Amino acid sequence: MASSINSILGMGAGALYAHQNSIQTTGNNIANVDTEGYSLQGVRYESNPSLTSNPGQIGQGVRAVEVYRMFNQFVEKAFIDKSSDASRWKEQYTL
Repeated sequence: MASSINSILGMGAGALYAHQNSIQTTGNNIANVDTEGYSLQGVRYESNPSLTSNPGQIGQGVRAVEVYRMFNQFVEKAFIDKSSDASRWKEQYTL
């Protein structure tokens, strides 16, 4: 019984550590909201390998495996198009 309590507490601690990464990443996203060129970040999770027991498998929680940058191709193209238009109009205005 004591080992099962320890494994449950360990699984809970692992989940808290994994989600702490999400909280830190969210804080980083908020802190950089006005930073030019910054792109949002996210955290990818994976399940820990499960234990095989009788009558089935027992899950072992989750872990954070990657912090990744979010990229939106539509937004990027729109930005490049508008930036190009702004440069063109600025050049024509100065002539």
